[in-house]
Amino acid sequence: MIGEEDYERILRDAREIDDIESKLAMLRANGFSQVDCIRALSEGSTLAEAKQVVHFSEAWADTREASEQLHESLHKNLSRSTHNQPGDITLP
Repeated sequence: MIGEEDYERILRDAREIDDIESKLAMLRANGFSQVDCIRALSEGSTLAEAKQVVHFSEAWADTREASEQLHESLHKNLSRSTHNQPGDITLP
């Protein structure tokens, strides 16, 4: 886990990098998670765009298959659990 001070410093340094792939590689090398990278990129775009860029990036290519399987599993399980029962899931 990155401390808040280090997180902010790394994020400032990343803002100076124009190439998205280089930016993502730098963030990952410094301990940023995929979610951290998405959050960092979403400052200049939508959340959906940032998710897509990170998901299809070279920096995170080694996790792409596992991420896709997770999303597929979540979609199936959520579809099954809410089929004909809207409102059964309560979010915190």
